[in-house]
Amino acid sequence: MIIEHAYVKQSYTLSLEFLKKNLNASLVTMTVLLILVIASSLPILGMFSFLLLSVFSFSLQVYVSKSIKQEYDEAGFSDILLRYFKLGFGAFLGQLSIEILLGAVFFFAFSALVGMDVYEALRAGSLTQAQIFPVYMKIGFIFSIACLIVMLWVYIIPMTLAYAYEAESFVEAFLAAFVLFNPAVWKASFKEKYYVLASILQVFALIVFSFIIFLFSDLFLLPFVVFFSYLFLIYVAVVSTMAKLAVF
Repeated sequence: MIIEHAYVKQSYTLSLEFLKKNLNASLVTMTVLLILVIASSLPILGMFSFLLLSVFSFSLQVYVSKSIKQEYDEAGFSDILLRYFKLGFGAFLGQLSIEILLGAVFFFAFSALVGMDVYEALRAGSLTQAQIFPVYMKIGFIFSIACLIVMLWVYIIPMTLAYAYEAESFVEAFLAAFVLFNPAVWKASFKEKYYVLASILQVFALIVFSFIIFLFSDLFLLPFVVFFSYLFLIYVAVVSTMAKLAVF
């Protein structure tokens, strides 16, 4: 486990080094992200701002990953958000496609096993006691399988992101999300080094998201939301990159 601990420590070190090295550009980047977060709540600009915010979050991660491998000089604001905008857009659409695909699978599985008419009847309270138990059993079964699939998907996300970071074109970044269906990737993901890094990232993500949700309760705390989100995105890029390098 000494090697694994070294990888974990290095992931923190590289994340902080990137922030310190690119502090000025990071401050400008966080300001832009804050503006987009505020704009996303507006009626007309909301959807466009949210889309731009999502793509920027991916392009930022691509830049962080490539800067680790190629040792870039101090970044400018445009480098962090715009240098790999195409790759960020491709990675975003790829991950979104997987989410839509999983959602469709769950919906059709639910419709096939339970039936929407039965579900509506259950909500309306028109089923007998004898009919209710089998329906609940099917719903419980589908929910359990769905949770298992989502957990596995979240576990493999760092690997799919690492492939997107390595992309050299929009198409490659888009298709990176679909390594989810590659048996070789799954085999590599169950190696100890990847498991340690991915597990720590999941715990860290849970803590950060819980904290961010709490901060969202007050508009004046939005700068802190953006700050911690920015740090988290840097850490995700570093850990995902290292996790793949550790097993391939």
